[in-house]
Amino acid sequence: MSDLEDEDQTLNITSLVLALTSIYPGSLTPFTSNLPSASTYILTPPDLDPAPSIQLIFPHTYPEDPPIVGACHGVEKALVEDLLLGGARGAWRVGEVCVFELCEMIRELSQNNTTGADDIAQPAADPTATANEAPAAVPEGVQLEWAITEPIIDRKSVFIGHATEIHTPQEAKSALTDLLRDKKIARATHNMVAWRIVTPGSGQVIQDNDDDGETAAGSRMAHLLELTSVQNVIVIVSRWYGGIHLGADRFKHINAAAREALRIGGFLPEEKMRREEKGRGGGGGKNSKGRR
Repeated sequence: MSDLEDEDQTLNITSLVLALTSIYPGSLTPFTSNLPSASTYILTPPDLDPAPSIQLIFPHTYPEDPPIVGACHGVEKALVEDLLLGGARGAWRVGEVCVFELCEMIRELSQNNTTGADDIAQPAADPTATANEAPAAVPEGVQLEWAITEPIIDRKSVFIGHATEIHTPQEAKSALTDLLRDKKIARATHNMVAWRIVTPGSGQVIQDNDDDGETAAGSRMAHLLELTSVQNVIVIVSRWYGGIHLGADRFKHINAAAREALRIGGFLPEEKMRREEKGRGGGGGKNSKGRR
């Protein structure tokens, strides 16, 4: 291997370590190996007790080629290999870093209790959780209509906006629960939320937002809702982190995805006016919304 190829491999491994440890400190640690043509790390998915550990061996051709799963403790090696290499469902895709997604898949399996205790260590149940704290589910047979944007991609990070109509804070919670039923969206690095309701008659404004770990993102989205004077809507921007820090550009993309979801959904005042005019004229535009 040339010095240039060795340098590229070092950069790839360093970027994936920085990406994962910036979100979950200590989750990926180097492991001394006798393999000169590979780099070996131990993956320890966080928030699991007992925590499983997975040995990952990265060839110098990574991410063009997948990491090799080595010794595993607390989780079956065959299960990890299936999560990593399971075709279209697998975490690894040619040319893309995959460790964060693999980590999230393992955490999701454990936290949702979708595998048996023999497959993976299960976290203890939260004794403080009560049925009253859970948001009400969307009524059976009712499908929310979501406005969904095309992906915004920058340096391997992906941003997608979603928006739907709500009329109460409880409906906002239910809408978020509905969206997160999509496992791909649930595995996003951040699902940033803002919603705004204007009560009929009194005109009282009820609003809230959540950064979901992306500092100040929720408040910026809430500010967008206020500036555009939208009413009775929740907007959610999902971001899948690609391993490269975007700096302030990430807020530009979050804002663009949120605004585009509002536009597609017809929530912006000018879009509402257009839809009403089309309705009066009997014309119908292309429906850009999706149902989940």
